[in-house]
Amino acid sequence: AALGSLLAERQPPKPIGASAIVGSFGMPLDEVALVDVSSGLLVPAALETLWQALQARGEALRSEGIFRLSTSESELVETRRRLNGGDAGDAALEEASAHCLASLIKSHLRELPSPMWRPVHAQARELLAAMPKGGAALGNQLRGLLQKLPRRAAEVLIWACEVMAAVIAHERDNRMGIAAITAVFAPVIMR
Repeated sequence: AALGSLLAERQPPKPIGASAIVGSFGMPLDEVALVDVSSGLLVPAALETLWQALQARGEALRSEGIFRLSTSESELVETRRRLNGGDAGDAALEEASAHCLASLIKSHLRELPSPMWRPVHAQARELLAAMPKGGAALGNQLRGLLQKLPRRAAEVLIWACEVMAAVIAHERDNRMGIAAITAVFAPVIMR
């Protein structure tokens, strides 16, 4: 499926619940519970749970600076503690602000023990340095690199691109265009 279509067109999986998040931060992709989000695209259940909770906020994706603006450190720490501990995790998801949920998604990606692009990192850097900004050629080259990644890493990267596309769809309200969302996610997924 084309980027920008999976999250917009797919039927969301049944709500997973906060139990999918317990102990998942910092775990390797091959050791976490996975959920099928679209015709075989498997991603960590924790990421999809956080994404579902964020979308359940109704206008959350229209919030100015979603994924760019952070929540208070105290809300982030307390929500994460409640989610990791499993006690009242579903309530923690419901009570967390949209910016807190977005921050938790970024944290989950950032704390993966193995950088997702590691197997092709040097190739990706060379490609990005040599190519003009944007364009179909760059997209095709990046898709080629995506195919060289371990399956779970590739699936999480596709999922992250779909999340970014969903955010960009509300750029008029959230002021998160391609450049803004890329600036936020690049350090997280390209490390």
